[in-house]
Amino acid sequence: MAIATNTGVDVYLNLGNASAGSKAFSIRDYSGNIVFGVTDTGVIKAIGNKIQDSAGSNILDASVSGNTKLQSVNDLELNIASAGASSRSLKFINNTTEVGSIDSTGNLQIDGTLNANNITITGTQGTDGQVLTSTGSGVAWEDATGGTNTNIGNTDLTLNGDRILNLDGNTLQIKEGSSVYLEFNDTGLNTLIASDNLDIGNFDFRAKSFTSDVATGTAPLVVSSTTQVANLQSSTTASIGNLTGEVTSTNRATVIADNVVDEANLKVSNAPVNGYVLTAQSGNTGGLTWAEQSSGGSSSSIITQIFTIAYHSVSTSGFYITMSGATLNENTVLTTSSFHLILPCPFDGTIKKITSHHQNLIYNGTSKFELYIDGDDDDLVGDQRGSDLTVTNGVNVSGSAGRVFTADCPSDWTFSKNETLAIKRTDSSGRGGTTVSFVIEFDTST
Repeated sequence: MAIATNTGVDVYLNLGNASAGSKAFSIRDYSGNIVFGVTDTGVIKAIGNKIQDSAGSNILDASVSGNTKLQSVNDLELNIASAGASSRSLKFINNTTEVGSIDSTGNLQIDGTLNANNITITGTQGTDGQVLTSTGSGVAWEDATGGTNTNIGNTDLTLNGDRILNLDGNTLQIKEGSSVYLEFNDTGLNTLIASDNLDIGNFDFRAKSFTSDVATGTAPLVVSSTTQVANLQSSTTASIGNLTGEVTSTNRATVIADNVVDEANLKVSNAPVNGYVLTAQSGNTGGLTWAEQSSGGSSSSIITQIFTIAYHSVSTSGFYITMSGATLNENTVLTTSSFHLILPCPFDGTIKKITSHHQNLIYNGTSKFELYIDGDDDDLVGDQRGSDLTVTNGVNVSGSAGRVFTADCPSDWTFSKNETLAIKRTDSSGRGGTTVSFVIEFDTST
């Protein structure tokens, strides 16, 4: 059957008292299958595989395998306007579960994952390096340092909780140019340089090694407390060096050199007095006290002996004094047969003083004395004992320049038991008849 009209055809499905929705209009194929139908309320009841527009383009296509397409060659409107209601929405249902919706104001809600190749915010995709950031009332593209600046190169930071910086085997440095002031790695704190006082409060300061690069002569470590620091020492001599001079050290073991400790360096309870002796007093400072020697005699093993020798001298080239007094002649050579020039020593001792009287009335110029041992001059350098003694300007008993002088011998004019002494004298002018006295102390305990 064909219906043709120029004015349209109206089909009424609900006339009289029939209830709404009880009537239907349908178009069927030759087999009686509904290909299109509506109820009297306008609800589509049945659809074929396709719905096309007037141009024959598919609007709804269910013939595609696996999916149903809703398409249009022009703009496709799905109107969910409120139409008097407070809001309308297009909902996406998976079986009976809502998985997303679009409301009439354009808000999109997705309960699953949004997979998009591109996102535009307020009509722009942002610039390279920007991030999508919450503004508090929405979202916007902002620079990576936008919002609250967390770059310590630009602003200070305040932690709102405990934080962990895991080096993961790497090194963290704080530098100024090439100078490293603070360095951490997986072994701990390696470098710490402070330009001023470093206060660590009540904590311990511990290090495997402590190295100072201050100039020589400047204390590398100053401890202001008067309390002794336990175990403050160096493990190697390379870090503290060895002492030299009157006190030497090797690997922190110190040794005082011979003949360097004088009275000023002794810890004695009182001031020294000439002629006093040093006595032990356990209750006094240092355990030592200067005291007057007892009048009952001394039990000291030291005895003093004066040796006097006479000879005639006109030489200025140097000669050996006749220590045994067996000859009056000058002797310029010392040999093992020079028995008259030597003094054998029965004990250890020290030559203390020399007094010399001369035939010539006026004594001007100098006299040099040298001490030798071993009784020969085969090795004068090796055999010389102590330093030289040089005397100038003799003084007689009246205090005017004249025939006699007395001089203290050098403190290193010492000798040992069984050594033989010889003294060489060199005058700047001939003295004529000469008498010399030597004051010698012997330690009879040796």
